[in-house]
This record gives sequence, structure tokens and C-alpha cells, in this order.
Amino acid sequence: MSLRIVCPNCSAALTLGRAPARGWVHCPRCTGRIDLAAPVAEELPPDEPDAPAPPPARARARSVGESLARAAIPLGYVLFVLVPMIFTIRFAMQQLEKPKEPAAPVDVAEDNPPRAELEPKAKGPRPKKKRPIEPEEVIPPVQPVPAVPGPRDAPPPRDLSAELDAAVLRSRDPNPSARRGAAPALARFLSKSDPTVRRKAMMALSEMSGDAEPARAAVRAATDDPDEVVQLLARRALVSIDAAERARKELFALAGELRAKGTDARVAALNKIAGYGKGAATVGDAVIDALRDKEKAVRDAAAEALARFHPDAKTIALCVTGLQARDPKARIETLDQIGALGAEAKGASEYLIEAMLDNGPGVQAAAFKAMERVNPPLHVPLVTVFHGQPNQRRAALDRLAQLGADAGCTVPLLLVCNDKPQLWGTDPHYDLFPAIAKIAPHDRRFVAAVLASVAAPNPANSAPTRARRLAGLAQLDAIDADARSKVDALATGLADKSTQPAVIAALAEYGADAKPALPALKELTASPTEAVRTAAVAAVVKIEAALADK
Repeated sequence: MSLRIVCPNCSAALTLGRAPARGWVHCPRCTGRIDLAAPVAEELPPDEPDAPAPPPARARARSVGESLARAAIPLGYVLFVLVPMIFTIRFAMQQLEKPKEPAAPVDVAEDNPPRAELEPKAKGPRPKKKRPIEPEEVIPPVQPVPAVPGPRDAPPPRDLSAELDAAVLRSRDPNPSARRGAAPALARFLSKSDPTVRRKAMMALSEMSGDAEPARAAVRAATDDPDEVVQLLARRALVSIDAAERARKELFALAGELRAKGTDARVAALNKIAGYGKGAATVGDAVIDALRDKEKAVRDAAAEALARFHPDAKTIALCVTGLQARDPKARIETLDQIGALGAEAKGASEYLIEAMLDNGPGVQAAAFKAMERVNPPLHVPLVTVFHGQPNQRRAALDRLAQLGADAGCTVPLLLVCNDKPQLWGTDPHYDLFPAIAKIAPHDRRFVAAVLASVAAPNPANSAPTRARRLAGLAQLDAIDADARSKVDALATGLADKSTQPAVIAALAEYGADAKPALPALKELTASPTEAVRTAAVAAVVKIEAALADK
């Protein structure tokens, strides 16, 4: 049973769970002695709960201290840990935001780069000692660092004078095909920023007359050039191109009259051709054929007309008339006369090559002898082509290609040899087109041969025909032919299934100009052959895109 007592000293009420055996207790408030025998204790009923006694003053003080201690631990953590950490992070961020000074340039062009200048050591932990390099660990030498060119180190603009001079020189070449080939090269200079370059190019074009026809579009655009001199030269060039075009049409009409039945009509046509002077060179082949006419009056008129535009007219007339004689002795006598002229008869080299194919007794030997005196650089290669072994012939072909335009008279012979693989020891075909392209890329006979090889039918799937078509495709960019002629040849060559992917790829390069071949290409997009189908789809997309841009 619980006891309730009252301290007689401080009047504090206390409750005890049970009476102590000693009969007295100390007051927790005043620490005085309370005798339980005194009438200060009162028994409480057992069913009443004990009321909590109020905490003494010392206990309350102890609880407040403990609360303050518990609050001081996080406060100290904030003051002594978080605040210094925040300041440290802030200082590090400020250091990172400071702009870095550019490092001093180091010259690494030498094998051993110079040591950097000493700087004050920053405070901090000492760096670890580097591990010594083992013998097998070899540090590669420092390679020179290429300097990045700045605005002041930019290379100077390319000097176009040499290229322009070469194009101008080519525009004055005696070969008409070479002159026409120079027109597009000169046209490219009309878009340069330097007015002096444009003037020089346009001056050359204005002097080319009809040979400037391939550059007509560029010349017409140059009539709006900012430079007045270029404008004037462009208008002059257009006038000469138009006049040459009219003259060309008239000359071809006169060349057709050389086949007339009446002798007087043929003589009259030759007299009119002679009146065109050097411009009559466009029908030179027709005039040379007239030298073989059975009527002496026609032959004399042809010789006079030829003298107006051909520098080797007399030699050519001698070759045409003398080498056509029925008697082999007469032909040999003509060859001896040509050989006696020496280098003056260089223009007759092509006729001498024709005579090398003559089966008359002694004619071939006389032709080689004349060639040795007239054109010595060609003599040895030609003898090898005619009489050498296949490997020797191939070496002679390389020699002719090195001579370039000086070997232009060999083009007819090489075109004939192109169809005779046995001469070169190959099967089924030996490609002579690359050599001819170095000798005379603009020769009309070479142009015709390339286009013919591209368009050649191949119903029997012949290997030589297929090889010649691929050889022709490789020379399409080298020949002097308009895009329409090339596209027509390629469209015809599409019939050969063995070369369809290559032909389709070539057609795609002509963009909008390949429009005539577009229907055939669309049909090939459904080809069962994957390579053909893929090439056709790509070509159709490319051509249609070019047409849309146009």
C-alpha cells in the first residue's frame, strides 16, 4: 500500500510505494529527515493510482542541461564543418572562373624542346616521385607541330597567267580540233575576278572565229561583264562566231557540189571554196579528194583551193596524185621525191604511213626510207609497230604516246591496229585508246571511234566488243563531242546487258542532258539483276534532280 507523507521541514508532499524498513526517509527537496512514525503519513487506498510527484529543482536543472547539450551537437557541426566547407567550395569556383593566361609558345621544331622558365612553386602536397623508365619503354621524339595558317599566313592567290598562256597558245594551234578544244578552257577564265585575265581570254576567243563555237554561251554571258573592254570583245567574238557558222554551212553546201556530174559545176564550187581562204579548212578533206578527180581542170582547181588554206598544199598534191599511180615504180618515184624534201614534207607523214601498207614491190621500203628523212622521230616506232614483236610493239606505242601531238599522223594507223589484238599479243582486246588520247584527243576520227565503241551492238555477248565498249567509256570525257552525241551513244549501248551498270553510271553523270535516256533507265529499275537495278535507280534520281534544278 502506498504512503503519502508531508515533509515537516519544507511542507513538500511525497508519495512512497512502500514503507522503508528503517522507518525514516530523506526529503528529496530539502534533504531533511522525515520520521515515518510521526503523524505525517497517510495511507492511500489501493485502487487509487499514485499521482506523479513534481520533479525536484535539481532534477529540472539536469534535464535542461541535457537538452542544451543535445542542441549544441548539430549547431557545432554546422559552425565547424558546413560553414568552412561552403567557403572552400566558393573559393574553388572563383579560381575556375578566372581567365587563364596563354601559355608561352614552345619551339618543338628541334629534337629536344627547350625547358620552360622557372615559376614560383605553388603550395600543396609534394608530387610523387616518377617511376624510372625501363629500357624497353622508349619515349617517341616530339614531332614538329604544323603551324595553323592565320589570316596573314594565307597562301597567295594562284597565278593564272601560265594556264591562260597555255590556253591561248592552244587556241592558235594549226590543228582545228585542238583549237576548238581550247575554247572551253578559255571560257573558264571569263568568270575570274581579275579583269586583265578576262580581257586576255576574251581577246583570244574573238580571234578564233568559228573555232570559238563551243564557248558561245560563255561569250554571250560576257556581253554583260562589268568591264567595258570585255563587253566589246565579247560582242566582236559573237559576230565572228555567227559569221563563221554561216560560212561553215555555205562551205558544206559547196563541198556537196563537188560530187556533181558536170565538170564545170565542180570547178565552180572549188573556185568559191578558194574564196573563203583559211576558213575553207573545214572542208579540206573534200578538197583533197578532188585532187583525185579524173578531170585535169578539177584537179588544178582543187590544188589552187588547197593552197589558200593548207601550208603543205604542194606536198599533199604530190602525195595524192603520185601515190595513186597504178605503176608501183611511179609510186616509188613519188616517195623518193617526198623524201628529198626532208622536213619540209612533214605534212605528208600521214600519206607516207598509208604507203607503208602498200603491197607493191619495193613501195613499203621506199615509204619507210622517206619517213626516216621527213619525220625521223616517227621512223623507229613505226618500223617496230609494223615488224616488231608484241612486247616491242607495246613499247613503241608508249613512245608514240610520249610524242603527243607530233604523232598525230599515226591516229588512222593506230585505230586500225586497235581492232587487231594479235599484233599486241593479247586476248581478246588491247586498248589503244589511252595512247591515242595522249596523241590527238580531239581528232574527229578518234572521236568517232570512241562513240562507235560505246554504241556498238553486242547480241552475241562478244568479249572483244564488251572490252572495246568499256575502253570507250573511259575516254568519253577526253573526246571533243557534244553531250547529246555522247548520251545517244550511251543509250544505244544500254542494250548490252554485260556492261549495263557501267553505261548507266556514265549516263547519270550527264544530269539533265541525259533526259532522252530516262525512259529506258526507268525500265531498268525493275531489272532482275541487282547491280543493274541499283545503278538505274541512282541514275534516275540524279537525272530527275538535275531536271528539277534546271
